[in-house]
Amino acid sequence: MNGNQERGYIESLTDMHFDVLREIGNIGSGNAASSLAAMLNTQVDMNIPTVKILDVEELAVTIGGPETQVVGILFTLHEEFEGMMMFITQKQFAHLVLNVLMNRQFDKFEDLGEMDISAIKEVGNIMVSAYMGAISQMTNFKIALSPPSIAIDMAGALLNVPAVEIEKYGDKALFIQDGFINGENQVTSYLILIPEVGYLKKLFQVFGMDV
Repeated sequence: MNGNQERGYIESLTDMHFDVLREIGNIGSGNAASSLAAMLNTQVDMNIPTVKILDVEELAVTIGGPETQVVGILFTLHEEFEGMMMFITQKQFAHLVLNVLMNRQFDKFEDLGEMDISAIKEVGNIMVSAYMGAISQMTNFKIALSPPSIAIDMAGALLNVPAVEIEKYGDKALFIQDGFINGENQVTSYLILIPEVGYLKKLFQVFGMDV
């Protein structure tokens, strides 16, 4: 399948295909809330997740605008499902994690030390693993994650990496927005999934869908 055929495949997906992706997002969100509560050893509730198929140019706008400073944690996916996934948080989410885990407050991302960044990276690893677990549960695929790569930057610059990958296959990405509630705190995180087209086709075949 050449680049043009891959682009055409993504653009030819129907509402039924997108419904499967949304259902995976919904199940993954439930897994993520449970995993986050276990890590923080505190109750974590969640709002109904927002699961969308977005154009590349909409991604930065949807997470607060291209100049919003965020943490991005990027993983590549291997074995029986390949692609990329990026976990993105704003300052409020990092505040919650570091306050509960390390009794740590900070004013700006530049104040974060090595241990702080390591803690946020581990949360990203747990959250992405929860979503990949949802795909594995529904498909029996074996999925391995690369070690996480973390960056702190403005959303517009940070999203350049996944945008390049998305544009190889079309102009769409699976975007998941989660709202987590801990006491009076409500925080948001985002995930962007960019599957390789061949493995996306395998996923739909599991559900008996035309590809």
